[in-house]
Amino acid sequence: MKKELLKGENDSQIGFIEGSFMLDTLQLKNSFYWFSKFKVKQILPKSYHDYNVRMVFNETPYLERIERFKEKLSASRNKKLFKKMEEEEIQDIKDQIKDEERDMAEIKRQCPTIEFTGKVEQLKYAGAETVITMHIPDNAIEPLNKSKTLFQYYKIQLTPIL
Repeated sequence: MKKELLKGENDSQIGFIEGSFMLDTLQLKNSFYWFSKFKVKQILPKSYHDYNVRMVFNETPYLERIERFKEKLSASRNKKLFKKMEEEEIQDIKDQIKDEERDMAEIKRQCPTIEFTGKVEQLKYAGAETVITMHIPDNAIEPLNKSKTLFQYYKIQLTPIL
């Protein structure tokens, strides 16, 4: 999902790019610096040397499911069913919405925002993805390691540093 790439004259105004990702590699290179390889699930329109990287909880799948439940709820209210069946169906959908909101809040609580500045070492395009290999600072390693089992719930925001 592309949030927005804002372009001004001469690319002087650049916004951030947002999308799902996969952290493919995280390792120490030449016993000197850390690097990571991210597969971002979209094509980056331009390559920049440095990016501010934010890894944040991705609410989109939860919000989409909640919206589908709300649409069902609206549709069930418009049906001409027996009163008892309608009430049971409406309550079931409301319960599903509450469950989804509860699950989203619980997982969001477990997913702290991770931020760092990455220096691009290599950028490749692979189908509809961009593979970015970047140097990352030492202070980003601990938060990445703590959250490694939760990356499926994150999205990445890349802001070019001009």
